[in-house]
Amino acid sequence: MLKTIKNAAYLIFIQGLGYLSPLIVGYLIINRSGIEAFGEYSVYFSLALYCQVLFDMGHQFTATRRIASDPENISHISAVYWNAYAVKAVMLLLGVLLIFVVAVTVSLDTSQLLAALGYGVAAAGLPIWFFHGTDRFRQVALLIFASRVTSLVVILLFYTSGDSTAKVLWHQSWPNLLLAVGVALVLRRSGSLNALSKVSINIREEFRGTLHVMSSSLGGSAMANMPLLVLGILKSDYIVGVYAGADRLIKVLSSAMMPISQAAFPVNSARFADSTAAGLRSVIQLGSLLLVAFVIMVAGVWLLGDLYFQHFQLPDESRDVLLLLLGWLFWGVMNNIIGIQGLLAAGYGNVYNISVWGAVAITLALLVLLVPKLGAIGTALAVLLGEFSMFLLMSCYSLWLKVKRHGRGET
Repeated sequence: MLKTIKNAAYLIFIQGLGYLSPLIVGYLIINRSGIEAFGEYSVYFSLALYCQVLFDMGHQFTATRRIASDPENISHISAVYWNAYAVKAVMLLLGVLLIFVVAVTVSLDTSQLLAALGYGVAAAGLPIWFFHGTDRFRQVALLIFASRVTSLVVILLFYTSGDSTAKVLWHQSWPNLLLAVGVALVLRRSGSLNALSKVSINIREEFRGTLHVMSSSLGGSAMANMPLLVLGILKSDYIVGVYAGADRLIKVLSSAMMPISQAAFPVNSARFADSTAAGLRSVIQLGSLLLVAFVIMVAGVWLLGDLYFQHFQLPDESRDVLLLLLGWLFWGVMNNIIGIQGLLAAGYGNVYNISVWGAVAITLALLVLLVPKLGAIGTALAVLLGEFSMFLLMSCYSLWLKVKRHGRGET
């Protein structure tokens, strides 16, 4: 547990600018182009995050676990590495084709859609999972840090009030692409990775091994980003900006807890491999770190929230949205503990997947019902209730599983 705390604390510290960068980007857009432009950017950024999940293909979990099972075997990790990128290449071709079909059918701005696609490809292109699997957390932190600093500097220098939001997305994308290529070259030259020609590529098998996790990740992304899309369809860019102002701060807080989740998942997976009892003890111990982090962040919002809203010139309605989204964040932490650290680490990925998509369906229904009447407030209320429904679904299954094991006399 001490090693997990050390890894998580190190990531949180050195990725500080990474957590602040979304706020800085939002501030620059609002300051230079207004809250309507920020609303437009938020809609396409939510699309970009969907693209990121699609191109990641669940490798943040599946590839991490496979590499961690034999991190000293270069042939093994090379096969995982190159097969992961082979699948991403196929997804890129399908994504470009889909973009043009959607643009022609729905008459959307092709440049904005391509920018969202480019962001997703670039963000998923960084082999974070490779370094997690080989237990090199410092490299992960440095990669993210370098990417965020570079993109911020470019946006600060080159984004003006007359630019489209697509330009912001491209400025956030190309540093990741360059870093991904650089990492591959360094790994090859250092002997940590075999050449592609020495690896057997099996795209079909790779799809089969990652599809269920990608489906769960896509469902989680839908829970987080679908509200902005629905709000963007049903309401004006201004209303989207009102919601997005609070949503952006909450997403920063959620991102700040990711290192704890990422550091805990391999440990919990290993404990469940030993025994169910050991896995449950590990989940309780490491899950408590997530709850402590949540309490600290709520305290930070209470102390600094007024400063944020005043400096970003957000309307009072954004404050009400933030209060509801703090509830969403709490249930998100609980779902991380039960779902990712518990069910997924224990090998019940299908159950987690079903719970996620059940909650997505409930959230979508609530959004369609509440957004037309309540706008930004209705959006926040819908995602809060949707996240809570996911907690209920997973809790019921976990309770049933415990009763079933007790009936078998298992501990």
